Amino acid sequence: MSLSLPGEPEQETPEEASPPSAAFSADPHTSLERLVHLLQGSPEPSLADVGITPLPYAQLDRLSSSARQEAELCQDRLELLLELLECCVDNNAMPEPDTLMRMTQQLLRLARDQRRWQDLADNAAYYRDNAQVAARISHYLSGRQPISE
Repeated sequence: MSLSLPGEPEQETPEEASPPSAAFSADPHTSLERLVHLLQGSPEPSLADVGITPLPYAQLDRLSSSARQEAELCQDRLELLLELLECCVDNNAMPEPDTLMRMTQQLLRLARDQRRWQDLADNAAYYRDNAQVAARISHYLSGRQPISE
């Protein structure tokens, strides 16, 4: 029985497992990105996280700082995995090919999640600091009135 990395599906037996290249989707949208869009009321990606525009200042502030912390955690995890891989190479102890593939996939996922958390933090901070813009977008999206120049 092999151990799965965080965020990976559990695999019972090698016979049931799909090849590493097939197990990792080429879809650039991670489950985090899909979740963020669903929480904003949109099943599809939206430009600049417009679904958060109705949130009040305090919530946008908390969202920005929390998302920034998550981005930093992803960055730390990325660096940790890279240090581990470097240690393996330095000690001539390369992992098995399937483990190396899973590690590479995890690094890619962490990089995408880090970018998504950072984008969310930046967008929340922008809407927090530009309440009029957020209000105009929110009104437009709710159908109450179109955006005016």
